Amino acid sequence: NFYPKTFTEKINMILKYVASKSRFFCDFVNLNSDSLNAFYFIRTIIDAKRLSNEEIDRQKVFLCDYLFDKNDFLQGSITDMLLTSKGRGEVGKIEKEDNLNKNIFVAMSFAYDAKPIRDAIKKGIRKAGFVPILIDEVTHNKQIVPEMFRLIRESKFLVMDTTLKNYGAYYEAGYAQGLGKEVIITCREDEFNSSDKRPHFDIAQKQILVWKNEEDLIQRLSDWIKALI
Repeated sequence: NFYPKTFTEKINMILKYVASKSRFFCDFVNLNSDSLNAFYFIRTIIDAKRLSNEEIDRQKVFLCDYLFDKNDFLQGSITDMLLTSKGRGEVGKIEKEDNLNKNIFVAMSFAYDAKPIRDAIKKGIRKAGFVPILIDEVTHNKQIVPEMFRLIRESKFLVMDTTLKNYGAYYEAGYAQGLGKEVIITCREDEFNSSDKRPHFDIAQKQILVWKNEEDLIQRLSDWIKALI
């Protein structure tokens, strides 16, 4: 799920990675041999057959030629590199495209009783100018967990409602948190104040959007998203 699906995505992820490791402009980033995974070289193929060193080296030569010579995004070497001014500009374009992402993944109970909450969350997200993404509303022909991970990875952030407990929602929120994405947690007031229904203590210290009714949820969630962005 983390692995880039296209060559362009691979280049974008490499440049963003180098930028994230730079402490300041004109800072050299040092990568040891293990960190070469940051360049996403393919080392094995179907049936875990390992590529030859020659085949792996060809990937290194091609990527270095693209990043260092043809486009001047990087200077130095593959283990000691500097993001050039052109590279910084490219990272800025990538980040701008990321900011245009309007998808918000929703993690919550799929029970019938949760339908009014689901509708309110979707309305609140749309009111803020974003697009709600729920896994059971996405048409796909793949295994559900990898597809769910992909949708979370490609979403701007995640909204998790803990009303009507769903432990899968905690799993999804944890995955998003691990990716460094913002997670908005919501809970209906009566359950938040209940000793046996309130959110799990692992997230109890996080700021939680406590709502009274569906109309309150729509407005407060919309305001929260706008403030966050």
